[in-house]
Amino acid sequence: YLNNDANRFIQWEEIAKGCVDAEPDAFFFNFNGYTGSFSYDWSGNIVIQSPIAWKIQALRTNPATPGRITSWKLTSDNGTVYTFSHIEETTITSNGFPCQAGITYTSAWYLTSIKTPNLGRMISFTYEDYTQNFNMYHSVTHKVFCYPNSGSCQGTPPDPTTNFTQLVYNCKRIKTITTSDNGTSVTFNYLTNRTDEPGTNLKQLDEIIIKNKDATELRKFLFTYDYSTGRLTLRSIKKALTDEPPYRFDYYNEVLPPRIGNSGTLPTFGQDHWGYNNGKTDNANLLLPVWKADPNSSTAAQIFYKGGDRGIDRVKMQAGMLTKITYPAGGTEGFAYEPHEYGYIGNQSLQSLGEFQTVENLVENSAFVDADGDLNVEQTDSVHPVISGTGENMVYVHITVKGFKPSVGDAYVEIYKYGSPSTIYYKKAMKLQLGQQIEYEDYLQLPTGVQYTVKAYAKGRFVDNDPETGQTYYAHAEIKLAWTTKTTTSVPLKKKQIGGLRIAEVSTSSYIGDGNPVKRQFLYDEAGIPLETSSGVLNEAPFYEYKNLNYYAPGEIACTYDLRLAANKAVLGYGPHVAYGRITELSGNNGSNGKTVYTFTSGKDYPAISYKQPPFQQSSSNFYATGNILSNAVFKKENNLDKPVNEMVTTSSEIQSASIVNGLKF
Repeated sequence: YLNNDANRFIQWEEIAKGCVDAEPDAFFFNFNGYTGSFSYDWSGNIVIQSPIAWKIQALRTNPATPGRITSWKLTSDNGTVYTFSHIEETTITSNGFPCQAGITYTSAWYLTSIKTPNLGRMISFTYEDYTQNFNMYHSVTHKVFCYPNSGSCQGTPPDPTTNFTQLVYNCKRIKTITTSDNGTSVTFNYLTNRTDEPGTNLKQLDEIIIKNKDATELRKFLFTYDYSTGRLTLRSIKKALTDEPPYRFDYYNEVLPPRIGNSGTLPTFGQDHWGYNNGKTDNANLLLPVWKADPNSSTAAQIFYKGGDRGIDRVKMQAGMLTKITYPAGGTEGFAYEPHEYGYIGNQSLQSLGEFQTVENLVENSAFVDADGDLNVEQTDSVHPVISGTGENMVYVHITVKGFKPSVGDAYVEIYKYGSPSTIYYKKAMKLQLGQQIEYEDYLQLPTGVQYTVKAYAKGRFVDNDPETGQTYYAHAEIKLAWTTKTTTSVPLKKKQIGGLRIAEVSTSSYIGDGNPVKRQFLYDEAGIPLETSSGVLNEAPFYEYKNLNYYAPGEIACTYDLRLAANKAVLGYGPHVAYGRITELSGNNGSNGKTVYTFTSGKDYPAISYKQPPFQQSSSNFYATGNILSNAVFKKENNLDKPVNEMVTTSSEIQSASIVNGLKF
């Protein structure tokens, strides 16, 4: 419980630091195609979030530590029992908060056995140990006092506090898989040391051996690697003792940045909002830069607080991504990616949230004037357009001029600034030419946003007295201007790009040199509105600033401040940060062979719960309920039309409804 007194702000800060555990632990599972989560409520009951009616038991079998959970037993609705007894432990060596340094806790339980309900058949798993040193950003905080406050309130530190967590994982890796009748065994051998991360007994998987009950080797697979992506990178898998070529793997040629803290590597702040690499090496920290009022200034002076560019970079983001698999028979499968997009935050569309985007439009403009002369009378014509372009300073103008002048008289065109003082930017005199109008083309750069006078002048004529061919020629001048103007309009925003990649296209070739690969393209839009919308649902939008917060200094002195806070929005264990409600798979180039449309449950149906007030709890994700297929409809292409073939509709319901376990009690 939190007391409603001055100490509550101290308690909140201790909770935010992790020095006080104010909410039940959240447990997540992912095995054999099942996912879900559970936690304990305030009465000690297990609350499960899963589409399966699991029976979950926590086992405490070590008398020396009777309160410690040594294993879990999960029984599915069909009676299959999954036991998790192999323990992974994690030690916090440092994270900026002394209260947590040196703490060791159980971070995972690994699958030990699967037992079937009929005949009690069992599959058993064994593991071997290694340790991995892992460093990550926990959060970046900056308490900015930008309001007039009492002198007893603290001042704003010049730089934010970066909470850099250092962990040591006592990990497990699979060693053997065996059946209860010893019919088959699978052994995983790790022989070669890894060099891309710190730890102990870190090795790469070099071979997998499959044997029968007589210990006769049935099959053996060999693995080769390099470090071309900046990490240990799988390059081939070969079936041993055969002439069969290996499976080969190619990757996007962008190299990942060094691991944080590995081999003395300095921390990098080159991350987008969701923690993916964006290559911004000059970021000062993980916050956004901002100007804030100086509370001690009488002239409304502003103070600049440094930050970084947290935008996405689709090139850097693809570092280390698999781009092609070459199969032993010579066929290939290629993969193309694109950034994630979303059209919803929870169950609210971007349009309903009032988000707009600026759309640029290019408009073609023109102006024309001409003049015909007479004997002694000047003829002029002019227009006064305001000429604006696509840039900030100059506009590029295309000029077409026609005309001629007689031996007596004159003809010309000119462009000059309208009003006073007048500045002539262009003038062209017509040549002495009877009966033929010579055309000229020019290009001119003019200052943008200025009103101009475009003028044509002509005077004089010539009379040919030849009785057979004679005629009268009048002086003539004409000018046409053409330029492009950029206009901007605000339109409702329908989708946004975010960090992380999704598959855009899979291209399959049957043999080496196949000139007609089979392509499958994937669209993630909403029904009936291709490419303009997105069915993606974002759990929580990036948010870095909490304004006008209050805490009480000793003696109940109110202190008002703005909190700048950067915390991971794509936390492992809390499900994906974006999920899609509709995906269309096009078969053939642009769907020439038809398409299949899939619909799924998403965060629009089960929105996450976000907290934007102290003590800034982690959002509650309902990812266990998302990703369940609702329907898939198959279409074939006939006469350029998509003809339905069949459709499957799935009714998805929660067997065990999710209950909210409050993290704090007031």
